Amino acid sequence: MRRFNWQKSSIIKAIGIVLCLFMVLFNFSPAMQVLSSIPNVVYLDSDTQKADFFSSLPAPFYYKLNNDTQTVSGSIDESLNRHRTTATVELFGIIPVKTVFFYTKSNHYLIPCGQSIGIALHSKGILVVGTSDITTTLSDGTIKSIPSPAAGAGITAGDVIIEANGTEIYNTDNLVNICNASNGQVTLTIQRNKSTVKISLKAAYDPREEQYKLGMWVRDSTAGIGTISFFDPNTLSYAALGHAIMDIDTSTVFDVKSGEITECEIVDIIKGEVGEAGELLGTFGSSSTRFGSIRTNCEFGVYGTLYSDTDFDSLSAYDKPLPVAFPNEVRVGKATILTTLDDSAIGEYECKVTKLFSQSKAESKGFVIEITDSRLLEKTGGIVQGMSGSPIIQNGKIIGVVTHVMINDPERGYCMYAYWMAELMG
Repeated sequence: MRRFNWQKSSIIKAIGIVLCLFMVLFNFSPAMQVLSSIPNVVYLDSDTQKADFFSSLPAPFYYKLNNDTQTVSGSIDESLNRHRTTATVELFGIIPVKTVFFYTKSNHYLIPCGQSIGIALHSKGILVVGTSDITTTLSDGTIKSIPSPAAGAGITAGDVIIEANGTEIYNTDNLVNICNASNGQVTLTIQRNKSTVKISLKAAYDPREEQYKLGMWVRDSTAGIGTISFFDPNTLSYAALGHAIMDIDTSTVFDVKSGEITECEIVDIIKGEVGEAGELLGTFGSSSTRFGSIRTNCEFGVYGTLYSDTDFDSLSAYDKPLPVAFPNEVRVGKATILTTLDDSAIGEYECKVTKLFSQSKAESKGFVIEITDSRLLEKTGGIVQGMSGSPIIQNGKIIGVVTHVMINDPERGYCMYAYWMAELMG
């Protein structure tokens, strides 16, 4: 019996060794060398090129085009993936070994900007940023603390109130008026993540202020500064920032109903240091020149349309559009960045691309740049807040925009590939 077990064990080991040797030899075979050379993402001019691309696959590899999942009409994914298809490379036509993403090229020619802008947003509904107990003063002067009706009903920070008693909510005064008119009895329609819920509750009455209160802090607008990245001279659509405007209290993307971008004057610069991000300090107001409307605020930036009477020369140092590079065209090496400093004029400064990330879909961190221009380093220390959206130029093409600074190394920062943003402009 022991002899049989020993023979069985030896046979299993022998089979394992043979399989290992087969895999090693297979990995160094011409077929595997060809397979490993196939990129994960391919940009092609036509579907014909796609077929030609796979016709060179050696046996035993075959490919199968996939039926990609349809995205919601009008969604960000639909805009980014409308030119994308995928194919699976299979061993012997059975075992999947690699997925290849194909993008049919969209040629974009845009005018790079780099001008600082003021951004004013009004939300869809009103955003709940917190709840609190209500302190009321009764008619006899007694001060009484009442638990928050909103918190008691399950309303939390990050909820967006879009309706009250069937009426659309567009600002805080609107909600207060509805509460008062219904003697505090309200049914709220709330957007929570990607679902909609209805919550009924009774607001508390404050005799001193003669109004009903729900016991929550809300916000219906926000503002800040950033940089416009580029615009299409034919459609006047534009892109800015390269990342979403987030609510400071809830860390959620601010859902836009309306908004505008305006001129912005840079009044001071806080220089970046290791461990602490710098900042461009700007000012704008109701009298500032309006550049355009805001359509979308999403994880990949702010998008909208410029007004036809805009002074376009004030937005760019370039008078002609440049081609937008495909992500696979970006190279490690010299580049320039367009941005606005304290003189409120766009400057072009030297930088270099130091690292590239291969992407099969849009992400805000596509490559890394390092500021090398002594003028910019002297004034800002590198990349600072407010420079998000500054376009990067390389070999006569727009390759990306600044999205994030590296806190521990302010001379370096992340950039998003400009191609993804151009696709979202429509």
